[in-house]
Amino acid sequence: MIDSGGPLAQNAPLTGSAPVKGRFRTRPSQENMSKTVITPCVGICSTSIAGSVCRGCKRFAHEVIRWNTYTDAERQIVWERLGGFRTTIVSSWLEVTDEQLLQQQLVKQKIKFNPNLNSYAWAYDLLRAGASQINDLEQYGLQLLPRAQGMSLAEINEAIEKEYLALSEAHFQRYFDPEQIERQAP
Repeated sequence: MIDSGGPLAQNAPLTGSAPVKGRFRTRPSQENMSKTVITPCVGICSTSIAGSVCRGCKRFAHEVIRWNTYTDAERQIVWERLGGFRTTIVSSWLEVTDEQLLQQQLVKQKIKFNPNLNSYAWAYDLLRAGASQINDLEQYGLQLLPRAQGMSLAEINEAIEKEYLALSEAHFQRYFDPEQIERQAP
C-alpha cells in the first residue's frame, strides 16, 4: 500500500482503462484546466463510518472532505480517475455510436456531465440521471452490447453502479493507506 493524502497515490494508475480504438482517453486541455474544476458530487453523500468511498460520486472519503482545498490540477486528477473507471465499466455494457448526438441530448435534457471526459463517461451520466425514462437508446447515440441484451436500462444502471463502487473501493484499498491519510487530515 502506498501512503498518500493527496487525490492520487504515487504510482497509482490515473484511469482504470487502457485505450481501445483510441476512444477511452479523457480530454483535458490547457483552456479547461485553467478554469475552476467542477465537483463530481451528485448530492448523494454516503460513506459508511468505516467507508473509504462515497456511494454517490465514488470519490474517496478524504477527497470529498478536502475537495475545497485541492488545486484545479489535483481536482483534474480525481476526475481523470473517475472518468477512466466510468469508461471501463460503461464500455462493457454499451457502445457509443454517435458522440455528437449523445452530447446534444445531454444538453437538451439538462443532464450534468463533464465535457472534458469522453463519451462513455457521458453515457454514465445519462444512465444515472434517466435510465428508467429512456425508451430508445439510439435516440441518444447508444446501443446495448450483447452482455446487456434482455436487461432494462434500470438494471444495467444498477449493475454499472455496483461495478463502479467495487472498482473504486478496490483502487483505494490497493493504492492508499488509510492510516496515513488519517494522520494528514486537516
